[in-house]
Amino acid sequence: MPRRFNNYAGSILIFTLWTISVLSLFAVYTGSASRMHITAARRLEDRAALRDATESGAYDLADYVTSEYRRQSVLLFARFLTISNDQRYIRTVPFRYGSIESVLTDEDGKLNISTAPFVVFRNLFIQVVGLPENKAVELANNIIDWRDEDNERRGGLEITNNEDRYYRESGLPYTPRNALFEQLEELLLVKGMTLEIYQAAMPYLTAYGSGRININTCRREILECVGIPPLLVKKIMDFRTRHLAQEGQRPGIFHSSETVVQELEGIGPLDDSEKKLLGNLTKDGIIGVDSQCFRIRCTGNFFKEYAYIDCVFQPEKGIRYWHEGWGKPV
Repeated sequence: MPRRFNNYAGSILIFTLWTISVLSLFAVYTGSASRMHITAARRLEDRAALRDATESGAYDLADYVTSEYRRQSVLLFARFLTISNDQRYIRTVPFRYGSIESVLTDEDGKLNISTAPFVVFRNLFIQVVGLPENKAVELANNIIDWRDEDNERRGGLEITNNEDRYYRESGLPYTPRNALFEQLEELLLVKGMTLEIYQAAMPYLTAYGSGRININTCRREILECVGIPPLLVKKIMDFRTRHLAQEGQRPGIFHSSETVVQELEGIGPLDDSEKKLLGNLTKDGIIGVDSQCFRIRCTGNFFKEYAYIDCVFQPEKGIRYWHEGWGKPV
């Protein structure tokens, strides 16, 4: 009897220990799963908060720009943009252990892909992107073909063949749109446009705005692309930065297309050819002095999480383009 009792008691002990072990493992698993669910929930909550803060950053800067745009003369709006060769206005605010950075750029300080003439595209691809002349000419022609209304392909100054046939024979499953560009990314569909060329040219191009280049805010390279000689470009840039050495002074701002020559002569003489060139560019609607369309790139970061919003807006018309995503923006 004692031996049987001892065997029975031993079995009970083993079963008890086994039960405790199973329950312990279950408790550990349940605790671990709960922590994982809590961590995942917090991460989703953090991502949602980061996305909302990034959106708020974009809207806040757009509202600020709109109020200043309406309160002041648009001609004085250039004071919001950093006076450098990379015209930007940057606002950064803290967000938890990260930040929200909003960057404003002027779309009217860029070349409009729906209105820029062939020679401007050619100059851009040669002088800025670094393409050989024959490839620059071909790509510039292809851009014009994409947006013009006819179906005849340009070839330098000659009409060579049918646009649709040119695309089909190249193995592309589409043909030119024969309408104005709706988005900048549409350029990637143009025959001969590669991602590398697109990324190099993108900072100088826009699909929005009036089509007149604001010489108060555009880059030096853009002035050269529209055919302004380097010496005259230097005079324009010197005028824009003339007060930088004087603390508290605003930059030089061209107040009217009709007075560009007069204002430039205020800091140095212009010869007749320079006056004529500026007059022609103004008369042809190539250059102007005001802006009506702006881009905001807002990037939020929290620990190693990034959210971004890229939008284009007009103070008088609202949002024209909106794109958002996760990760560091390209």
